[in-house]
Amino acid sequence: MIYSDGTALVQQERTISFPKGESENVLTGLPSKVESNSILLELPRGAELLDFVVQKPAQNPDRALALEPGDSVVVLTRSGQVVRGRLVLLQNADVVVRQGRSLVRVPAQSVQSIENPAPGRFSPTGTSLKLRVQSRKPTKGPVVLSYLTSGLTWQAVYAATISPDHRKLQLESSVFLANQSGADYRQARLTLVAGQIHRVPGPVRPLYRGGSQLMKAETVAAVPGFQESPLYEYHQYELGRPVDLPDGTESLAIPFLKPAQFKAADEFVYDGAVDGKKVRATIVFRNTVAPLPAGTVRVFSRNEKDGTLTLVGEDAIGHTPKGEKVHLFLGYAFDLVGERVQKSSKRVSKRVRQETWSITLRNHKKEPVAVTVREHAYGDWQIVRCSESWKRVSTRQFEIPLVVPASGEKSVTYTIEYRS
Repeated sequence: MIYSDGTALVQQERTISFPKGESENVLTGLPSKVESNSILLELPRGAELLDFVVQKPAQNPDRALALEPGDSVVVLTRSGQVVRGRLVLLQNADVVVRQGRSLVRVPAQSVQSIENPAPGRFSPTGTSLKLRVQSRKPTKGPVVLSYLTSGLTWQAVYAATISPDHRKLQLESSVFLANQSGADYRQARLTLVAGQIHRVPGPVRPLYRGGSQLMKAETVAAVPGFQESPLYEYHQYELGRPVDLPDGTESLAIPFLKPAQFKAADEFVYDGAVDGKKVRATIVFRNTVAPLPAGTVRVFSRNEKDGTLTLVGEDAIGHTPKGEKVHLFLGYAFDLVGERVQKSSKRVSKRVRQETWSITLRNHKKEPVAVTVREHAYGDWQIVRCSESWKRVSTRQFEIPLVVPASGEKSVTYTIEYRS
């Protein structure tokens, strides 16, 4: 289970044989970024955990690998290339392997892992877990290992296509995964969580028993796509097929939510105090389909003649529940110009001051345009006079809706009073 903040909860199941009495076992392949105090073990019936030690990778990789020249090795590079052969040299983590009559050198920065296929000679580069177990009788069964780690992240990316009249919007999405945790996950079950969980700073050991799983290394039924379901006060998205996520993955893209179509509309906002003469162009639609996790939305327009796409802007959205409106700020309108001028500022009394502002919008389009004038206020304020209707949006903001005629202009003047 990978959360929006980059925290991941991993659950793995491994089958281990325990002899009668006290024994030691080493579980390898844990990520280097594992939170040691979050590890939880569930042993088969009849086996009791005495203690365990988390062993981080050694500072000297040569010493940690325990390989000798002539050993048969399998080198996995960070680009996914597999190099097999006989070890010739291992120095400062650089690897030289003989393949027939050729020598292949793999630089240290390209080495992802090195294995020796000979029994008992596997040498992991990640974190390992050494545990002592007391068993009443010889026991073989599943050991469930759960832990928290960082280095696993996901991001939703949306592609929206607007119709020529801007009244319809087609939304598609992908999720991009990255793994920089220091461990590989093969044939893993993947669940993404959208929402902001609260975590306690400091060495607190959380208890995770049962419940949702992030990654369980076993084959599951191949059901394409993500299935959304609630999880406490968040939303989770479970992929219905196994996925490989090796360490070093920078960008694994998987189709996310099903494509959906929404009714859309243009919204133009003039905030002269912030944007000067520029008018913001925004596309607005109501999310009527499913919860949308936070992510980047890129908006395209399709050419009616040849079907090609053109990027018209992009914006970031937060976690958006079903039923909420989505406002996508795409850029500034070319053919709309605003002007904001202070006409006067005077002190009416010792505690009262008045300001008068004039705002003019010019429209160079061939059709009228609705523009919302957004103004900011502070402290104890009230509008004394306004040539157009206005509405209070918050304690520090009010808006004036205007319709600017085609190839024309529209002005509004207001007087605001501040009390101290």
